[in-house]
Amino acid sequence: MRGKKFAVVMAGNPYTETGEAFRVPDMLANRADIYNLGDMLSDQREAFELSFIENSLTSNSVLAPLATRHLDDLYRFVKIAKGENIALSEMSYSYSATEANEIVSTIQKIFIVQETILSVNQQYINSAATADEYRVEPAFKLQGSYRNMNKLVEKVSSVMTNNELDTLVQDHYQGEAQTLASGTEENLLKLAELRGSMTSEQEARWTEIKQSYQRNQLMGDKEDRAGQVVQQLAMLNQHVAQMGRD
Repeated sequence: MRGKKFAVVMAGNPYTETGEAFRVPDMLANRADIYNLGDMLSDQREAFELSFIENSLTSNSVLAPLATRHLDDLYRFVKIAKGENIALSEMSYSYSATEANEIVSTIQKIFIVQETILSVNQQYINSAATADEYRVEPAFKLQGSYRNMNKLVEKVSSVMTNNELDTLVQDHYQGEAQTLASGTEENLLKLAELRGSMTSEQEARWTEIKQSYQRNQLMGDKEDRAGQVVQQLAMLNQHVAQMGRD
Protein backbone atom coordinates (compact mmCIF):
# COMPACT_ATOMS: atom_id res chain seq x y z
CA MET A 1 0.00 0.00 0.00
CA ARG A 2 3.05 2.28 -0.14
CA GLY A 3 2.18 5.63 -1.70
CA LYS A 4 -1.55 4.90 -1.61
CA LYS A 5 -4.18 6.83 0.31
CA PHE A 6 -7.03 4.89 1.82
CA ALA A 7 -9.63 5.14 4.55
CA VAL A 8 -10.33 2.66 7.32
CA VAL A 9 -13.75 2.73 8.91
CA MET A 10 -13.76 1.10 12.34
CA ALA A 11 -16.95 0.26 14.18
CA GLY A 12 -16.22 -0.08 17.86
CA ASN A 13 -18.89 -1.60 20.08
CA PRO A 14 -18.55 -0.11 23.57
CA TYR A 15 -22.04 -1.34 24.42
CA THR A 16 -20.83 -4.36 26.37
CA GLU A 17 -21.61 -5.57 29.87
CA THR A 18 -19.53 -2.79 31.42
CA GLY A 19 -20.20 -0.17 28.73
CA GLU A 20 -16.50 0.61 28.34
CA ALA A 21 -15.51 3.20 25.74
CA PHE A 22 -13.93 1.93 22.53
CA ARG A 23 -10.31 2.99 22.07
CA VAL A 24 -8.56 3.38 18.72
CA PRO A 25 -5.32 1.33 18.83
CA ASP A 26 -2.20 3.50 19.27
CA MET A 27 -0.61 1.96 16.20
CA LEU A 28 -3.44 3.35 14.07
CA ALA A 29 -4.01 6.59 15.97
CA ASN A 30 -0.35 7.61 15.64
CA ARG A 31 -0.31 7.15 11.89
CA ALA A 32 -3.62 8.56 10.71
CA ASP A 33 -6.14 11.36 10.97
CA ILE A 34 -8.83 10.05 13.30
CA TYR A 35 -12.39 11.34 13.13
CA ASN A 36 -15.20 10.38 15.48
CA LEU A 37 -18.41 10.18 13.44
CA GLY A 38 -20.44 11.70 16.24
CA ASP A 39 -17.99 14.48 17.06
CA MET A 40 -18.31 16.51 13.89
CA LEU A 41 -17.30 20.08 13.13
CA SER A 42 -20.09 22.62 12.95
CA ASP A 43 -20.02 22.80 9.16
CA GLN A 44 -20.75 19.07 8.97
CA ARG A 45 -23.46 18.97 11.61
CA GLU A 46 -26.44 19.04 9.28
CA ALA A 47 -25.03 16.22 7.14
CA PHE A 48 -24.28 14.15 10.22
CA GLU A 49 -27.78 14.61 11.65
CA LEU A 50 -29.39 13.80 8.30
CA SER A 51 -27.33 10.62 8.07
CA PHE A 52 -29.44 9.11 10.87
CA ILE A 53 -32.54 9.44 8.69
CA GLU A 54 -30.73 8.24 5.56
CA ASN A 55 -29.51 5.11 7.34
CA SER A 56 -32.93 4.28 8.75
CA LEU A 57 -34.95 4.47 5.52
CA THR A 58 -35.12 0.73 4.91
CA SER A 59 -36.27 0.11 8.50
CA ASN A 60 -39.58 1.88 7.95
CA SER A 61 -42.16 0.49 5.52
CA VAL A 62 -43.37 3.95 4.45
CA LEU A 63 -39.90 5.37 3.82
CA ALA A 64 -38.26 2.22 2.43
CA PRO A 65 -39.17 2.99 -1.24
CA LEU A 66 -37.16 6.23 -1.00
CA ALA A 67 -34.00 4.18 -0.52
CA THR A 68 -34.27 2.83 -4.06
CA ARG A 69 -34.98 6.21 -5.64
CA HIS A 70 -32.97 9.38 -6.08
CA LEU A 71 -31.94 10.65 -2.64
CA ASP A 72 -32.88 14.18 -3.69
CA ASP A 73 -36.49 13.07 -3.16
CA LEU A 74 -35.69 12.35 0.48
CA TYR A 75 -34.01 15.71 0.93
CA ARG A 76 -37.01 17.47 -0.60
CA PHE A 77 -39.41 15.59 1.68
CA VAL A 78 -37.25 16.53 4.69
CA LYS A 79 -37.50 20.18 3.67
CA ILE A 80 -41.28 19.87 3.27
CA ALA A 81 -41.46 18.26 6.73
CA LYS A 82 -39.62 21.31 8.09
CA GLY A 83 -42.15 23.66 6.52
CA GLU A 84 -40.75 24.52 3.10
CA ASN A 85 -43.11 24.70 0.15
CA ILE A 86 -41.92 22.28 -2.55
CA ALA A 87 -44.16 21.02 -5.35
CA LEU A 88 -44.43 17.26 -5.92
CA SER A 89 -43.66 17.92 -9.57
CA GLU A 90 -40.04 18.55 -8.52
CA MET A 91 -39.66 14.96 -7.34
CA SER A 92 -37.89 12.38 -9.48
CA TYR A 93 -40.76 9.94 -8.88
CA SER A 94 -44.48 10.43 -9.29
CA TYR A 95 -45.93 10.47 -5.77
CA SER A 96 -49.64 10.72 -5.08
CA ALA A 97 -50.78 13.39 -2.63
CA THR A 98 -51.79 10.70 -0.13
CA GLU A 99 -48.42 8.93 -0.38
CA ALA A 100 -46.53 12.20 -0.05
CA ASN A 101 -48.53 13.27 3.00
CA GLU A 102 -47.84 9.96 4.71
CA ILE A 103 -44.11 10.26 3.99
CA VAL A 104 -43.97 13.82 5.30
CA SER A 105 -45.93 12.95 8.44
CA THR A 106 -43.67 9.94 9.10
CA ILE A 107 -40.53 12.08 8.72
CA GLN A 108 -41.95 14.65 11.14
CA LYS A 109 -42.46 11.90 13.69
CA ILE A 110 -38.92 10.67 13.08
CA PHE A 111 -37.59 14.16 13.82
CA ILE A 112 -38.85 13.72 17.39
CA VAL A 113 -37.03 10.39 17.72
CA GLN A 114 -33.92 11.85 16.09
CA GLU A 115 -33.78 14.66 18.65
CA THR A 116 -33.39 12.18 21.50
CA ILE A 117 -30.94 10.01 19.57
CA LEU A 118 -28.68 12.99 18.85
CA SER A 119 -28.84 14.20 22.47
CA VAL A 120 -27.92 10.73 23.73
CA ASN A 121 -25.14 10.47 21.14
CA GLN A 122 -23.58 13.77 22.21
CA GLN A 123 -23.87 13.00 25.90
CA TYR A 124 -22.25 9.59 25.38
CA ILE A 125 -19.33 11.22 23.53
CA ASN A 126 -18.90 13.88 26.22
CA SER A 127 -18.99 11.28 28.98
CA ALA A 128 -16.55 8.93 27.24
CA ALA A 129 -14.13 11.85 26.75
CA THR A 130 -14.13 12.74 30.48
CA ALA A 131 -11.48 11.15 32.69
CA ASP A 132 -12.94 9.35 35.72
CA GLU A 133 -11.15 11.60 38.21
CA TYR A 134 -12.88 14.68 36.79
CA ARG A 135 -16.42 13.34 36.73
CA VAL A 136 -19.13 15.01 38.80
CA GLU A 137 -21.76 12.42 37.92
CA PRO A 138 -21.75 8.73 36.90
CA ALA A 139 -20.58 7.85 33.39
CA PHE A 140 -23.31 7.86 30.75
CA LYS A 141 -23.31 4.60 28.76
CA LEU A 142 -26.51 4.68 26.71
CA GLN A 143 -25.92 5.25 23.01
CA GLY A 144 -27.49 7.25 20.24
CA SER A 145 -26.26 5.08 17.38
CA TYR A 146 -27.56 4.20 13.92
CA ARG A 147 -28.62 0.88 15.41
CA ASN A 148 -30.76 2.61 18.01
CA MET A 149 -32.23 4.91 15.38
CA ASN A 150 -33.11 2.02 13.08
CA LYS A 151 -34.82 0.05 15.86
CA LEU A 152 -36.97 3.04 16.75
CA VAL A 153 -37.76 4.17 13.20
CA GLU A 154 -38.97 0.68 12.38
CA LYS A 155 -41.89 1.22 14.80
CA VAL A 156 -42.75 4.81 13.84
CA SER A 157 -45.97 5.41 11.92
CA SER A 158 -47.48 8.59 10.51
CA VAL A 159 -50.50 8.43 12.84
CA MET A 160 -48.62 8.16 16.15
CA THR A 161 -49.23 10.83 18.78
CA ASN A 162 -46.43 12.59 20.66
CA ASN A 163 -47.29 10.59 23.77
CA GLU A 164 -46.98 7.35 21.81
CA LEU A 165 -43.61 8.47 20.44
CA ASP A 166 -42.46 9.37 23.93
CA THR A 167 -43.46 5.93 25.20
CA LEU A 168 -41.72 4.27 22.25
CA VAL A 169 -38.42 6.03 22.98
CA GLN A 170 -38.67 5.45 26.73
CA ASP A 171 -39.42 1.73 26.33
CA HIS A 172 -36.53 1.35 23.89
CA TYR A 173 -33.97 2.84 26.24
CA GLN A 174 -35.47 1.03 29.20
CA GLY A 175 -34.57 -2.19 27.40
CA GLU A 176 -31.14 -0.88 26.38
CA ALA A 177 -30.32 0.12 29.95
CA GLN A 178 -31.15 -3.35 31.26
CA THR A 179 -28.21 -4.80 29.32
CA LEU A 180 -25.71 -2.70 31.28
CA ALA A 181 -23.94 -4.59 34.06
CA SER A 182 -24.47 -1.64 36.38
CA GLY A 183 -25.81 1.89 36.28
CA THR A 184 -29.27 1.17 34.87
CA GLU A 185 -31.04 3.59 37.19
CA GLU A 186 -28.55 6.42 36.86
CA ASN A 187 -28.42 6.16 33.07
CA LEU A 188 -32.21 6.29 32.78
CA LEU A 189 -32.33 9.28 35.11
CA LYS A 190 -29.73 11.09 33.01
CA LEU A 191 -31.76 10.24 29.91
CA ALA A 192 -34.84 11.80 31.51
CA GLU A 193 -32.78 14.90 32.26
CA LEU A 194 -31.61 15.10 28.65
CA ARG A 195 -35.17 14.78 27.39
CA GLY A 196 -36.53 17.29 29.88
CA SER A 197 -39.04 14.76 31.17
CA MET A 198 -37.95 14.35 34.80
CA THR A 199 -40.58 14.10 37.50
CA SER A 200 -39.95 15.75 40.86
CA GLU A 201 -39.23 12.32 42.37
CA GLN A 202 -36.73 11.50 39.64
CA GLU A 203 -35.04 14.89 40.03
CA ALA A 204 -34.63 14.33 43.78
CA ARG A 205 -33.25 10.84 43.24
CA TRP A 206 -30.82 12.06 40.54
CA THR A 207 -29.55 14.81 42.85
CA GLU A 208 -29.04 12.21 45.59
CA ILE A 209 -27.10 9.93 43.23
CA LYS A 210 -24.84 12.76 42.03
CA GLN A 211 -24.11 13.91 45.57
CA SER A 212 -23.28 10.37 46.64
CA TYR A 213 -21.06 9.94 43.58
CA GLN A 214 -19.18 13.16 44.31
CA ARG A 215 -18.63 12.12 47.94
CA ASN A 216 -17.21 8.80 46.79
CA GLN A 217 -14.95 10.61 44.34
CA LEU A 218 -13.61 12.80 47.14
CA MET A 219 -13.09 9.84 49.45
CA GLY A 220 -10.85 8.09 46.93
CA ASP A 221 -9.65 4.52 47.39
CA LYS A 222 -11.60 2.84 50.21
CA GLU A 223 -8.56 0.73 51.09
CA ASP A 224 -6.32 3.79 51.49
CA ARG A 225 -7.33 5.11 54.93
CA ALA A 226 -4.56 7.71 55.08
CA GLY A 227 -5.53 8.97 51.64
CA GLN A 228 -9.14 9.28 52.74
CA VAL A 229 -8.15 11.43 55.71
CA VAL A 230 -6.13 13.72 53.43
CA GLN A 231 -9.06 13.97 51.03
CA GLN A 232 -11.46 14.86 53.84
CA LEU A 233 -9.10 17.53 55.22
CA ALA A 234 -8.72 19.00 51.74
CA MET A 235 -12.49 19.05 51.31
CA LEU A 236 -12.93 20.73 54.71
CA ASN A 237 -10.31 23.32 53.76
CA GLN A 238 -12.17 24.05 50.51
CA HIS A 239 -15.45 24.53 52.38
CA VAL A 240 -13.83 26.91 54.90
CA ALA A 241 -12.19 28.90 52.10
CA GLN A 242 -15.50 29.11 50.27
CA MET A 243 -17.28 30.35 53.39
CA GLY A 244 -14.60 33.02 53.77
CA ARG A 245 -15.18 34.25 50.21
CA ASP A 246 -18.97 34.31 50.74
